[in-house]
Amino acid sequence: MEKHLEIYAQVAAAVITQEVIDGNQNEYLSEVKHRHPDRFFANGSPTRSESSHAKEIALFKSGITL
Repeated sequence: MEKHLEIYAQVAAAVITQEVIDGNQNEYLSEVKHRHPDRFFANGSPTRSESSHAKEIALFKSGITL
């Protein structure tokens, strides 16, 4: 996959965000950021439930902004 990005798309780095129509995709952003830490900057979406605060703090510590 990395080779494909470099050869065909000429992508060295990118910012990935999410829109509301597909729902919260912070887990996916975290996976992408973990697999390619130097290539992607991820911008997630905060949730409104108190039960998710610890999960959001963990995402922030992994490099995803909310």
